[in-house]
Parts: sequence; structure tokens; C-alpha cells
Amino acid sequence: MASSLPGSAWSFLPAQVIRQEADGTVTLQCQGQEHRAALASQMPGVIEGQFVLAALPADLQSTEPQDAPLPALIVAAWPCPGAPTAAPWQFDRVTGALSLEVTHLELSAVSSVLLHCADARMQFLQDGSVEIRGHQITSAAVETHRVEGGSIELN
Repeated sequence: MASSLPGSAWSFLPAQVIRQEADGTVTLQCQGQEHRAALASQMPGVIEGQFVLAALPADLQSTEPQDAPLPALIVAAWPCPGAPTAAPWQFDRVTGALSLEVTHLELSAVSSVLLHCADARMQFLQDGSVEIRGHQITSAAVETHRVEGGSIELN
């Protein structure tokens, strides 16, 4: 059963995520048909199998040309079983602080990754080199602290 806003050309329907493409496009299963969709700006992401609420044009045809604009918009999602019930990140507008709590975090870049705060920085480069700079660097270990390299220079 579709519910649409009066005078609106959109229907809001429950759907299920089939897959998410590398370009961010999402394929949905809705009322027995597949639809391409985009994520609304407030949506941090979806995963395969997740149930969502999609805004679909009321007059959407059953077939969509691949080069057509994305006809659906994902506006809400229900948590998946075993997944956190809230987004793993929080942003505090007052302090400008972003907090992220996840089990595993992987960052990838083609040429470099740079983390910096004021004059301190850590940079990972495509050639495999890592550069760490700061006014003071502390390295400590409770157990073994191993330093390995083809050659090690101190001062």
C-alpha cells in the first residue's frame, strides 16, 4: 500500500536493499520490481538486505533506462539484525567534534592519506612511505617494543 502526499507526484513505499554500487547508487526491491535509488543527504548509508523507506515517483514505469536520472530516493532505514541501532558517528555542532565508534575502520586512497592537527601530521604515501611529524612524539609499549628497518638512524 503506497501513501503519497496530497498533490504530490511521489509515493513512499517500503523496499529492501539488493546491492549498493561503487558509485553510491542503490538497487532496491519494491513491490516485486527493482529500482535504482540514491541516498537522501541525512542517510549515512545502507547495507544489503536492509529495509528502507523509498520515495518513488507515483507514475514510475516498470522499466527504467540505465542512463535515466535516479527515480527513487531512500529517506529512512530500519536497523539490520545484529547491527547498531544508531549511526556509528556523532557530530557535535557546538564543539565541532566528530566521534566515530566502529569495530573496524579502513581508509583507502589512491595516492596518499594525510592526518593532521595544527603542526602535527601523519602522512601515508602511495610508494609505501610513512611520515610522522610533531613537536614531540611519544612511543610506548607495555610489552615488547620492536623497531625494525633496513637501517635505523637515531639523531
